[in-house]
Amino acid sequence: NGGDLYICRIPESDSTVQYWKNYSAGRVDTLYYFDAACQDSFIYVSLCGKDTAIYSNALAITGTRYNINSNNWINPTGLFADPLMKKPAIAADKNGKVYIALLEEKVHPDTVNIRMKRSTDYGSSWIPTVAVTSNGDSATPLSNISVAATNDTVVWVGYEKQYSTNSDWQYYYSVDGGATYSYGQTAYMPGHIFWDQHLGTMAMNKSGGILTVALKEDSTNVHNVLFSWVNPSNPSHFFGDSVTVISDYAATNTLSPVACTKITYTGLYYLENSAVLYAGWGPTNVYFDGYNFTGIKEKVKTSNGVDFAISTSAISNSSIDIRLNLGQSANIKADIYSLSGQKVKTLANGYRSRGVYNLKWNRTDNNNSRVSNGIYLIRVSANNSLKTAKIALIK
Repeated sequence: NGGDLYICRIPESDSTVQYWKNYSAGRVDTLYYFDAACQDSFIYVSLCGKDTAIYSNALAITGTRYNINSNNWINPTGLFADPLMKKPAIAADKNGKVYIALLEEKVHPDTVNIRMKRSTDYGSSWIPTVAVTSNGDSATPLSNISVAATNDTVVWVGYEKQYSTNSDWQYYYSVDGGATYSYGQTAYMPGHIFWDQHLGTMAMNKSGGILTVALKEDSTNVHNVLFSWVNPSNPSHFFGDSVTVISDYAATNTLSPVACTKITYTGLYYLENSAVLYAGWGPTNVYFDGYNFTGIKEKVKTSNGVDFAISTSAISNSSIDIRLNLGQSANIKADIYSLSGQKVKTLANGYRSRGVYNLKWNRTDNNNSRVSNGIYLIRVSANNSLKTAKIALIK
């Protein structure tokens, strides 16, 4: 009847599932959608469904929290009856503030605004809603809301705005704990003003730091993942007032890229950097990219790019044949990388005429030491084009 909501806990210490907990069994007659945020010992959940224990025979937005330590649900509270939007978004900070945003029909059926419900006591009680957008901002359809919050007073609300020919991804922000909101920025690439920018997500790591934003960009036969970040000290602007294309894998336009944070312990402190997880076209494969950390850095194709293909075959104990089919003459560079992003060996670096080439790898690194079995990446750049393929050494 619409499905149940389960939560499993995977402790960081041993990465094993300890238990599953069912919230909706016996409570929610029909579950349409939920969003969740974890902070300290609580998992906060906003869900949309028919919960007859709260509203009789009505669709409802419910806010609740799950105590990890005591293994139980606390204070399920009905927040909205018969909501227009079935996809509420939720965020929480370390100081007990919880934010739930959703679309709400107001003055006219064609005029939809984003409104915010918030709590300052860990979801025990809720403050009346406030408007995030105004009627003038919502004359066109809005969708795909996301919320993020710092550990003090800064809150962001992102959304997709649909025009007659394209869509934009925009955000509002608050510097007073979600009481009032101001317009921030619209995300788009220079020259791509009529492309679709949509399916945006935001992430704020637990200890503070910066806001990471990831979204999709689509035009005819082009599908990119865009990335940027926002400093809480200047919440009204993307860093450099711009976004960056990070993918040339034809990212799917059916799944949202997931904004996240990569945290690296240096031995003295934790280094926090923005990262993005996204699916390739199909969807096939899952890719992970980030800012300012060791990895296979992706680049966008340009009009000066070269059409080429790479494939691997004839894997043996002594060598691997890597076939490069180059559509036109170009300066190429072919490197082998480990999955951790460390360069293992350079196979080619220089000018090549159009044609088919066999790049043989003898399974050694740049120091002529034999590498161990495992998964490796072959990355080939040709002028401004870049492609990556996977090699599995199992012999």
